[in-house]
Amino acid sequence: MIPQPQNIEFHKPLVLGGHAIIGGTMLAPMAGMTDDVMRLLCGEYGCGMAVSEMVSAKGLLMGEKSCELLSVLPGEPPLAVQIFGHEPEVMAQAARFVCQYRAHICAIDINFGCPAHKIVRNGEGSALLNNLPLLGRIVGAVVKASDKPVTVKIRKGFRQGDNIAAQAARIVRDEGAAMLTVHGRTTEQGYSGKADWAAIAEAKQAVGSSLIVIGNGDITDSRSARACRAQTGCDGVMIGRAAIGAPWVFADRVPDYKERCAVAERHLRLEIEKMGERFALPFMRKHLVAYVKGLKGAAKARGILMQQINAEAVIAALHNVFSQEEAELNEQQRS
Repeated sequence: MIPQPQNIEFHKPLVLGGHAIIGGTMLAPMAGMTDDVMRLLCGEYGCGMAVSEMVSAKGLLMGEKSCELLSVLPGEPPLAVQIFGHEPEVMAQAARFVCQYRAHICAIDINFGCPAHKIVRNGEGSALLNNLPLLGRIVGAVVKASDKPVTVKIRKGFRQGDNIAAQAARIVRDEGAAMLTVHGRTTEQGYSGKADWAAIAEAKQAVGSSLIVIGNGDITDSRSARACRAQTGCDGVMIGRAAIGAPWVFADRVPDYKERCAVAERHLRLEIEKMGERFALPFMRKHLVAYVKGLKGAAKARGILMQQINAEAVIAALHNVFSQEEAELNEQQRS
């Protein structure tokens, strides 16, 4: 059993649609990573709310496998389902579908932040940052169609030097959204360079207390979470890549090697229980590599983990890597 952690709790709890977002911390949507198992583990370490992997509005309405992305495990933190598209009516229909299909969700989230080329070239995701009037119409249409609060995720702009965060904040507020998450990078930056927290501050200053504003980008631990809050005045923070292989990022402590190994093993076993060993092992590769990141034997461990063809061999390799690290640490402490 994982010890119950103290979460970051750097700000009073936020309330969204009757759901308390404890600690004001959220897990960002990451395609192919933030499934129900990862969200569950992050919730156990204090994550106050999670956003699903982004789901195509058209895909949902056409009955594609996008519906599989809406699965939820008991014990997950409050969940917002994120949809993307560029047609207001299609987005509205998708919102209605989600509200009917999943009564337990806390919000509908609209993706205007994805920088992936295959999304942007279709005029979706962060491409909408180049067309704020259309962005506003999409938000308004989804708000009217949804019986859940509507939240929005954007980047500070599309091109290097752009900063539309404050303008976009006023638009989504006026269209009835309940919350805005601002990633402090542009689409052209992708995930490179430094996040511009000043853009988050400008968005919050533009709307004051009339809209919940969440900061995102370069938030990797409790210290950076508090720093973002202090520098921007944002109401909470969203953590993304830093949570991969480290769901404890939402806790105000760093677990020992034994606990880290136990979490990695549990993650794998839960995925196997859900999708079977054949599909779980390749799916877990990125997660397993992240779990051993930072260990002295990480390079060797990655090779070993990638070569294993069955779950028990992977688990044995994990235990071996972490036990070696623990033994070395114990030896250093004795000397």
